[in-house]
Amino acid sequence: MEQAIPETFSCLPEQGSSTLPLRLLNDFAVGVLEGPGKYASLTDVRTRKLCLRGTLVQPNEQPLEEHENDTQQPIQTEAVLDWMIEYGSKPCIWVSTAAAWYKLLAPAADYKATFQPAQRKLDLCSRAAAALQVNPGLSYE
Repeated sequence: MEQAIPETFSCLPEQGSSTLPLRLLNDFAVGVLEGPGKYASLTDVRTRKLCLRGTLVQPNEQPLEEHENDTQQPIQTEAVLDWMIEYGSKPCIWVSTAAAWYKLLAPAADYKATFQPAQRKLDLCSRAAAALQVNPGLSYE
């Protein structure tokens, strides 16, 4: 269960905040909640009940490559509610459940092909955001 995850795997919000804990998920896959072993794309979140499977890593200030030696925790989440793209110097995808927000690090090797639609959206949106930062006078028209 997501609520039973040790606090060392979460960045906890300030007391009194309604914000969910933030967690880092590596070697992840998105699956169909009712179908163990069946992969799905994040883009299916509106039409299917999805869950995340993967390995939580403890948050720290190290780059992704250095997370390999951290203490890790396998997890399968409850239903995915939504996902979003975070823009900035290192764009990434965040996924929410009722219990936490998960920053997706690297997909599992056998999930990479299924993850491509979401990865393409991340890449395209990141390029568009970067172009707008360089030239704020641009429009979508």
